[in-house]
Amino acid sequence: MIRCILLLVPVLLAGSSHAGGQTDTPATATSLHGFPYAYYTPETDWAFGGTAIVTFRPGGDPALNPSSVTLDAFYTIKKQFKCSVEPEIYLSGNRYLLSGSIGYGKIVDKFWGIGPRTADSDSTEYVKGMFQIQLRGQVLLLEHLKCGVLVEFERVWMIDRERSSLLRGEKTPGSQGATSSGAGIALSWDSRDNIFFPTRGSFHQLEYTVFGDLLGGGYAYQRTLLDLRTFMPVGNAVIGVQVYGMAVGGTTPFWRLALLGGDYIMRGYYLGRYRDNVTVASQAECRVMIVGPFGAAAFLGAGGVAARPGEFRVDQLEPSYGAGLRFMLDRKEKLTLRVDAGFGSGTSGIYFDVREAF
Repeated sequence: MIRCILLLVPVLLAGSSHAGGQTDTPATATSLHGFPYAYYTPETDWAFGGTAIVTFRPGGDPALNPSSVTLDAFYTIKKQFKCSVEPEIYLSGNRYLLSGSIGYGKIVDKFWGIGPRTADSDSTEYVKGMFQIQLRGQVLLLEHLKCGVLVEFERVWMIDRERSSLLRGEKTPGSQGATSSGAGIALSWDSRDNIFFPTRGSFHQLEYTVFGDLLGGGYAYQRTLLDLRTFMPVGNAVIGVQVYGMAVGGTTPFWRLALLGGDYIMRGYYLGRYRDNVTVASQAECRVMIVGPFGAAAFLGAGGVAARPGEFRVDQLEPSYGAGLRFMLDRKEKLTLRVDAGFGSGTSGIYFDVREAF
């Protein structure tokens, strides 16, 4: 079970700022929102950090989707830390999209092994250092359809792998740390009415990435990702449905396998509690604003992992369910702060983030 206590104190660090004589309109406003947080897990002890997100429209173009840059950082009593930056920039009337993520840290992670039936164990923890960067550029080809390229680079070094009984040898790819680098193509279809809190429309994405020694990578493998989302209003509520799949082939570092769990899909499971060459998961979520900036959500999902697509079995699927609260940080852009409690088979987790899970 994931044991954690989360203390969340939302604070608006800033309102809206303006430059160049722009008027105070939803189209031109630049907004900064942020909040501190504290949490406790047996792996990290007490941790303290903060998240901030700035939203804006380059050049004040009212036709643009709102661009954003999200920053997050935390530090634990056990001297672990992680810093990350995630930009998402829309340009030229939404014709171009530039996005990515950069992260650096020293963190405690867990490894239960590979496959759908890995056993619980007290010796799953390990400590790693990591630096990762992903950059993506896409251009609009047709209405709603974008095509582009992506590049990834990640360096992981083992600080303490002796805690994990499965990483003490050299049989598991990546058990001694490794560099992973690759490049690929991405297609996306986006007809959502709002990128932060969609009430109708769809977002579909397909990626194919090849990893090798092009940028110094130590392993050769391929990754295919499919993410299908659709949204529809039902009365005062919004129903969102997501189907997600990932498949890898080749010699893949264990932390780059298809993982189940985390903040976004299969909430309630530690990210990587189950991992293999293939993972498939789906979830449905009902979101409703109740009064003023306050709302709520409930979600239900299922997913599993397998060595090959043909080996998926219904009796090996894991359930995921839960509920959460919403606070509308920015009513003009419909930017939400979410706090979710997720549950699975003998496990649970509490999650918070700026933006919806999907």
